[in-house]
Amino acid sequence: MIGWTCWPVSAAIPSLPIHTAVLDNGLRVIFRQCPAAATTTCAAFVQVNGAQERNLTAGIRQLIQFMIEAPAGLTSEPTSSHGPTIRLEGFTTRDYVELVMQCVPGDLAVGLKELRQRLFEAEFTAAQLEVGIRRLRRSLACGDQTPVSFVIDTLVSRLYYGQPGWWPTSGTFAATGAIGLNEARKFYQSHFFPNATTIAVAGPLDWQMVHSTVTDVFETVLPGPVDSQSLRFVPQADWDEPWHGLMTGIDTSVVAVGGRAPSIDSEDYPAAAVLTTLLGSGMGSRLYQVLREKRALAYTTEAGLTPANVCGYVYLLATCSASDIDTVQQLIGAQLSDIAQQGPQPDELQRAKRYVQGSFALNQQSSYDIAHYLGMFVVCGGGEGVPTYQRFAQLIDAVSRSNVCVSRYFSRQRLSFCKQLDQLTPLVRWEET
Repeated sequence: MIGWTCWPVSAAIPSLPIHTAVLDNGLRVIFRQCPAAATTTCAAFVQVNGAQERNLTAGIRQLIQFMIEAPAGLTSEPTSSHGPTIRLEGFTTRDYVELVMQCVPGDLAVGLKELRQRLFEAEFTAAQLEVGIRRLRRSLACGDQTPVSFVIDTLVSRLYYGQPGWWPTSGTFAATGAIGLNEARKFYQSHFFPNATTIAVAGPLDWQMVHSTVTDVFETVLPGPVDSQSLRFVPQADWDEPWHGLMTGIDTSVVAVGGRAPSIDSEDYPAAAVLTTLLGSGMGSRLYQVLREKRALAYTTEAGLTPANVCGYVYLLATCSASDIDTVQQLIGAQLSDIAQQGPQPDELQRAKRYVQGSFALNQQSSYDIAHYLGMFVVCGGGEGVPTYQRFAQLIDAVSRSNVCVSRYFSRQRLSFCKQLDQLTPLVRWEET
């Protein structure tokens, strides 16, 4: 699972034009110039989401991501002749598979050819599958043994259980034994098409050059039968019942509360970003002040907002000792109740707004961050992605006390997770209580 946080654009950042185009084969190109950058970044998003997996193949998208990242020595044709001027890495979320390529500006065409080969022309081998399965199992083992990761994955599964995509991005150990080379090849050949792909480019180049280079490299890739309906995710009605869990065998306890999050193109998204920041982001947040500054009850506090189209979620979280679980849980609940009844104070609302805008400003210093965030807003926000990205500073400024609605995310859809050490149970297990 990836830890990207979707912050809005700061008003302090100069407004540079965003250029978009769609090739004849359906591939979408987005570009924003980054004059001060020393490198060019191309972030390619394939819109194959978690709802397009099945229980038996859960995690196959991340497996394919690992396989297309495989070292050159595992592929039939060496790809290392370009030297160290190209860097590739991949990520998988519930909405997409992303492959990020960084290069010096003069190697844009070479880098794009590498992206084309890996995204649309890969011929997976048994060696690549073995490497991918090992990485997938390692990811699963790490998530199961890490309290915070385990809590977040379990929170999402409880919010969306039974719906497509509710499982962790890495899938399950059972699925890793069921996915073979044929299954991986078939899934790749059925979903990785240019008309399901967005490429966001940022760097010290001009739009005409970028557009012509992307066209030259990708225009001959044939589109595929992408079903637009399958890209959509329609959640079921809200789930009312609270749920409590106990994880044993871990010496760090975690208490978390979460709910379903709005998508980026929702009018509620700016207010949700401010709310989560106000509650759990930074030293000025309520959870930090109540649980760490005043009483030193928590080791860490945090809040997260993942506005995915598939199983989007929002959460508050604190790690603590087992003896403080009940107190921490009560104090989190008290803060939620206070904001629900009284609303946020004007000064803390303004601090939260500045924090949101400032965080994004700090993430706008490199071509890498610009390409990723711009592409993510477009892929997750659809037709509203670019306008939302460009106007988010104003949207954040417009958030008022009445917009910050706790009950929308932390009342009807509330979950609590508690972790504590059980000396008699060395292995991790999850129990309903």
